[in-house]
Amino acid sequence: MKKITLTLASMLSLAAFGQSQRTVLLEEFTQASCGPCASANPAFNKLISANVGKVVSIKYQVSWPGSDPMNAQNKTDVSNRVTYYNVQGVPDVSMDGKATVSPSAITQTKINTEYAIKSPFKMELTQETNSKGDSVYIKCVVTATQAFTTKGPLYLRLALIEKVITFTKAPGTNGEKEFFDVMRKMYPSPTGTTLPLTWTNGQSEKVTIKAAIPSYIYNKAQLRVVGVLQTDNDKAVQQAAESTVVVTGIADETAPASGLAIVYPNPMTDAATVGIQLFESNKVSLQVVNPLGQTVISNDLGKLDIGEQSFELNTAHLSPGLYFLNITIGSDVITKKISINE
Repeated sequence: MKKITLTLASMLSLAAFGQSQRTVLLEEFTQASCGPCASANPAFNKLISANVGKVVSIKYQVSWPGSDPMNAQNKTDVSNRVTYYNVQGVPDVSMDGKATVSPSAITQTKINTEYAIKSPFKMELTQETNSKGDSVYIKCVVTATQAFTTKGPLYLRLALIEKVITFTKAPGTNGEKEFFDVMRKMYPSPTGTTLPLTWTNGQSEKVTIKAAIPSYIYNKAQLRVVGVLQTDNDKAVQQAAESTVVVTGIADETAPASGLAIVYPNPMTDAATVGIQLFESNKVSLQVVNPLGQTVISNDLGKLDIGEQSFELNTAHLSPGLYFLNITIGSDVITKKISINE
């Protein structure tokens, strides 16, 4: 049987030197029992969805004004960020570490303006999950694309987020049932990892973390990591990135027990090929999900024979941007970030 070796990694910049493209970070403080949050979030989430590739977001579910199970599951990390930004009410949003404002104050024009400001760093961020699905391995490489000095301290903060959490019944009193980009855990802590204050052009620092996945996660297939490079003297976010899921090697401990998969080309335009290798006969299905958690393609492939299979993924009807391809093999789910170009 032919072996398939899969490595899925994304580089935010191919240039060795020179200022890097900025990814805008939006940090929202919200709550499942906050009436104004329920009113503001649909438009705010739509704005985030319209800026896939420009923006990454983290949502902190705070402890007031009422009940919120997502806050109860990790109060400490949320409280730390509330204190850090001196958040007094919800909903509230910080863009790239700036003072918090109402979500309605974040506009397309403001995102475009912030996106146009070049970053002195590029960030390469990947995540792997072990075969048991109980641990995550995070690797982040930060590279200076120009000389940089700060009074600091300079921290790399890594936030484990759940892209979409859907409840059948609203968990709070404001009626919201869907929650996006919810912060679930910060590694190695809310403070983050200390990085040098002075960088030369081309200097790189690698941070690797292997940690247990919290038991309260609703859907492990929706887990991603957001990296935040932040100078605490001014709270400015120098760069941000969302992780790419990596599946490596047939013998690698992170490979699912049921099979492997690869998507090519990626990025794609109208179509791509999904290659699947099954270690045993199994049921297989494909779903493409947009950043709001909506399934835009669903294809039940039925029970497939052991070995290699390939299928065409038709994306001609989808708008350009980033999506998530969930490949379900038996009880395992392999999630890949895919990009559709114009």
